[in-house]
Amino acid sequence: MDLTRKWLNDKTDVSQKLYNLLDDEECSLTLYQESEKDECVIEVWNCIIDKDYLDFKVHIVKSK
Repeated sequence: MDLTRKWLNDKTDVSQKLYNLLDDEECSLTLYQESEKDECVIEVWNCIIDKDYLDFKVHIVKSK
């Protein structure tokens, strides 16, 4: 949430930091998704993860 506020308030690019949360060993977004039982909630996590990944890739392309 702090990263989201930072982006909203400062328009600071936080895509790399958000992308890093995908595979963080302690608090990964994918850990939440993998531990979920409800298929609907899993799909929501999939959308969040896909969006984060896409944002990161767009940032990489824009920075070239």
